[in-house]
Amino acid sequence: MKVAAFGFAAASLAAQSLPGWWRPMLDAPRFESRFIQTSQSQVFGNLVKKGRIEAAQGGRLRVSYDEGLLLVADGANLIQYDPDTRTAQRMDLGQALLDTPLLNLLVAPERFAKTYKVERVSADTVRLVPLQKDLPTMEVQGSGRFARVLRWTDASGAKQELRLLDPKVPAPFKESRFQFKLPQGATMVGN
Repeated sequence: MKVAAFGFAAASLAAQSLPGWWRPMLDAPRFESRFIQTSQSQVFGNLVKKGRIEAAQGGRLRVSYDEGLLLVADGANLIQYDPDTRTAQRMDLGQALLDTPLLNLLVAPERFAKTYKVERVSADTVRLVPLQKDLPTMEVQGSGRFARVLRWTDASGAKQELRLLDPKVPAPFKESRFQFKLPQGATMVGN
């Protein structure tokens, strides 16, 4: 009994030491935000992309970039559509979460603890330390009840930053937001 009480107290203390925005962000039933994603790469130079993220529990996600690229997850599949090439690629969402564990933060936060350990850096920042090889360390700065800035270095060595401009818990989304309809004349590749 003492061991269980000690474990509960230690877990409670660890949770208290994380910034106040961390737990509410993971517990939110859904969220949306406009974003700016910047990348600094020796190969591609500096890139800036803007768009909107919509996410809901159950593995549902919609990321629409202003220049057209679209990612849609319905809880089972993740589809990436590129209007420039008029191609869509379907991937199993579970495999995509394994291949890109940072997606867990948006789509399946309950799985996040399996791939990252969370360490407090400051009053508003945490460091996500990978528990698996070949995953990036990430710093996440937040306020209110959401992350605001996520920074990491990807496998190619490019420095990435995702800045959430106006994160909030919106009214429930229509299910159609997380369903992809292949445009006429476009091609589905992959599964």
